[in-house]
Amino acid sequence: MILTIINLIFAVILGVNPTTEAPVAVSKFAKTEDAKLLKIAKKQLLVGESEYSREILEYLLKRNPENAEYNYQLGRNIYFTVTKNAKAIPYLETAVQNCKNDTMGDVFYMLGDLYQQQKEYDKAIEAFTNMKRFTKSNAAGRALYAELNTRIAKCKKAKSKAVSTGEIVVR
Repeated sequence: MILTIINLIFAVILGVNPTTEAPVAVSKFAKTEDAKLLKIAKKQLLVGESEYSREILEYLLKRNPENAEYNYQLGRNIYFTVTKNAKAIPYLETAVQNCKNDTMGDVFYMLGDLYQQQKEYDKAIEAFTNMKRFTKSNAAGRALYAELNTRIAKCKKAKSKAVSTGEIVVR
């Protein structure tokens, strides 16, 4: 009932046939509004308004919880502004399932770092290993590749130590 009323209102506002064109018009309107909100959230983060940015992104995720871009942006926001907080992990994990290649390396690096902090060494090793696929062959890429190898070695050493002290149990 409410959806029908909303469709009628948008049909009048947009000047379309309420029975055939209104649902499509409402859908396009919502996508346009979501795109504008995402743009605002990104700008707010850049100007230091990370909390406001997070509020917008959380709102967008309520509307579309599986959206890779929203999950990526919120995970990134939390990672960089809440001191690499583990709360970013679920957003980054969702993003990595649906992400485009241009942000995959970034997501894997943040996940590896967060997993390592949480002493989830196997997951950290997997994330850092996955990130290697996205390094470039230039000098910066080679340096990053070397850093990833170092991070993987540290995870293996920390895991070995944690197992030997009984801090973690390998199953």
